[in-house]
Amino acid sequence: MKKLVLSLAFVSCTFFMSHAQKNQLLYENTQGRISSESTMNTYVQPLTVELEVIKNLRLAQGTQTIDGRVTLTYARDAEWVEKTMRGEMSEIRSWAVFQACKDCSADVILVPTFSFSNNRDNMGNIIDGYQITIVGFPAKFINWKTATPADYEWIKMEQTQTTDERENLRAIIK
Repeated sequence: MKKLVLSLAFVSCTFFMSHAQKNQLLYENTQGRISSESTMNTYVQPLTVELEVIKNLRLAQGTQTIDGRVTLTYARDAEWVEKTMRGEMSEIRSWAVFQACKDCSADVILVPTFSFSNNRDNMGNIIDGYQITIVGFPAKFINWKTATPADYEWIKMEQTQTTDERENLRAIIK
């Protein structure tokens, strides 16, 4: 009799646990190159690249001036800002740069500036959500090439500078 009661309890617990597992949120996270084996360093010949501002750009949203500067505004609801981005301005700015690159088919947005504010209607009244405006120059990478000894000096100089030294340096145009 005890075996019958225990087996029924076990079956019912198994049934309820399997039923509860069907309501779980799906999540996936992937990372490569993790192992418990020995580690070997890999060295790759450094590359340098030039940037070209995309000047003839036609966007459905946003405006562009003759010099290539583009202004894009994205509206997001309060839940997205507060829950998805945790209200972190750095996260919101990173998302805006990503979205602007995607919309402009660009590799980078040069010298981006941001404005983050509440959404407003035509009368200027605050409505639900926020908007972020990004202004910058969409650019693409061109002329990839292997770094030269002159590039190595430049890279070495940048990597060995302190923050104070970086503020005092100015670009040299040859």
